Amino acid sequence: IINAVRAELAEEHLANSKRRLYDVPDLLGLSSAGDFSRWFRGQFGQTPSSWVTAYRESQVTPGSLT
Repeated sequence: IINAVRAELAEEHLANSKRRLYDVPDLLGLSSAGDFSRWFRGQFGQTPSSWVTAYRESQVTPGSLT
């Protein structure tokens, strides 16, 4: 249950462009960025920064860039 809630919160925090990547481990109760990265990779199969990049690219709608 903890991992499920932590995964949901991780996605929310990373999707929020106002959050810095290095703030997220503390928000999730993890002791370091390395611990967070290893945990995240185990849950999502990619690094947090890769997830953020993919998420932001998916949010760009066609025609919104000039």
